[in-house]
Amino acid sequence: NRNESDFIKFISSELGTTTSINGNDDLVLDGMFREKQMEKIIINYIEQFVKCKLCKSLQTIIMKENRINIIQCAKCNAKYSI
Repeated sequence: NRNESDFIKFISSELGTTTSINGNDDLVLDGMFREKQMEKIIINYIEQFVKCKLCKSLQTIIMKENRINIIQCAKCNAKYSI
């Protein structure tokens, strides 16, 4: 249930560049970037906003509790703020 715009903002921030979506719904990055650099950023996003810190499952959801973003794991039921 990740928000596409949050993912795009994360990539833009990590790369220090602007992004846009073209007519084919492709993400367009302003600049030239190496494949390894992009892989590292995507892995970093998964580690921070997808993977459970306790059991390492990718079966998590993001929700709000008292205006705080929380990740909840569907596998081990762990909850923590992000």
